Amino acid sequence: MPHNSSKAFSNLAFRIATLCVWLVLCCSAWSCQAFVQGVASPINTIIDKDLNSESQIMTLFSSISGYLGQYWRFASLYLATLSDEFQTTEGIATNFLPLIMQEFDNGMPRLERTDREWGNLGAARFHAQDLIDRVPKITFTQDSNRRKCLFIGYFHVALIQHHQAAFWGLTPQRGGGVLLGGPFIPSAAMHDTALRNFTKALEFTRSDYERRLVNSFLARIHLIEGRWNECLLAARLGLREGDSPLSLLYPPTSANIWYDNAGVNHHIIPTPRYRAFVEADPAEAGRIPLVRGQNPVPSRTVPYFVQDKYTTDTSPIDLITWQEVSLMIAEALVLQNDDFGALQEVNRVRAAVPRTMGVPALSLRTTTNLDSIKIERKKQLFATGLRTIDQRRFNEWHFSPAMRDIAWRHLPISQSERNFNPNLSQ
Repeated sequence: MPHNSSKAFSNLAFRIATLCVWLVLCCSAWSCQAFVQGVASPINTIIDKDLNSESQIMTLFSSISGYLGQYWRFASLYLATLSDEFQTTEGIATNFLPLIMQEFDNGMPRLERTDREWGNLGAARFHAQDLIDRVPKITFTQDSNRRKCLFIGYFHVALIQHHQAAFWGLTPQRGGGVLLGGPFIPSAAMHDTALRNFTKALEFTRSDYERRLVNSFLARIHLIEGRWNECLLAARLGLREGDSPLSLLYPPTSANIWYDNAGVNHHIIPTPRYRAFVEADPAEAGRIPLVRGQNPVPSRTVPYFVQDKYTTDTSPIDLITWQEVSLMIAEALVLQNDDFGALQEVNRVRAAVPRTMGVPALSLRTTTNLDSIKIERKKQLFATGLRTIDQRRFNEWHFSPAMRDIAWRHLPISQSERNFNPNLSQ
């Protein structure tokens, strides 16, 4: 059963702010103008010094989670489309197809396409650092609240730096990000910075779940950077079976746009590989939920399928799960020639796949290797926005030879950042 502390952390740290709270939290004109282009000045504001109060810390937390949720609900969809996981409905369905989705599917998004997502990510980072900086100015009646502020602050600063390193880039094949208008920081160096802040967050954890959560992200960073021993050490201290995932929660005021754009009004759909997984083993529908599309073009006789993972506009998006951690352990063990240990981790994940009505449970594997673990990751991480990580790690790109060197493998750092940051002049 999920641990209560994990549920509490997910609901506290990542509940998306309502629109009202979101506007109130635009309390600093400088921070809003610097990070969020095109947002009108708020009607109601909180004077900055009034936030230096223990009673206002929930407001400070909401500002971070609000911007982070606004960022990831679109960024995860774009990354899935950029990858070999989802494709547009062009020539398949009669649904309206936005040009932006065609651009990401072709690997050639215009730089201004990510202005909103880059701005929201930067705003989340600003408010996380602002939370850390406010702690010395606040008189706390409970030291646990002080530790909570520092944990939430350092954890989110590290998480955002990890996202810049793992999902963003200056050029199609040069990953990395920018902090506070500074110079470009390549992915490896940005991940080193994220590691330091995650380690700092460990100093202020208040539960075993929080410690496991931080170690899970440490493991993912080491995996991306190819440090198998470090990955294994951190993953073994990470989320374990029964732990709740760390999720972004979406109320109706800030909807999960997967439900619309990849659901009821689908502009993108899973590539045929995912339907083939379910056809080969119907039990895979427990982690690759699909429904038959209803709007084929008149000439189409073959059915197409739509994701059914996000069934409402309030469906949460998991940022990390214990299953991902187990597959990281399995990969590291295979690379250390411990196939038996790796097999145990793979089967732990397969045994937890939800049952589909009328279909036997997913069978356990009898052998495993690196190739089979790669496939397990494709299935388990379906529709989470994480697929480009593995495509880069294993150099498995779906673009044609003519496009391979020019197609983006990251979200491009936005045009606004390039316009106003002199360090990024091309």
